Amino acid sequence: MQLRPLFLLLALLPVACAMDNSPAAVCRRQAEKDPKIQSLEFGSFRNQSFAETYAGELAYLHRQDVLRCLQARGLAPQGGVEPVRTPIP
Repeated sequence: MQLRPLFLLLALLPVACAMDNSPAAVCRRQAEKDPKIQSLEFGSFRNQSFAETYAGELAYLHRQDVLRCLQARGLAPQGGVEPVRTPIP
């Protein structure tokens, strides 16, 4: 009888129960799946100069994705002031 899978399952159970399922957390996780964000993050992991150059763009895209998700759920007001977009050098 193998107990290893059972121990692994029991070890992961508290982590699964502790996961934040608030609408904001769900929207943040959804934003991480955006292909543009994943592409910029992948480039950032590979090259420090790239990471420094596109850090502002990455943060902007992430904020916009989270905001759109929250607005789609009716949890954030529509419209407002356009956020400042850091210029890419």
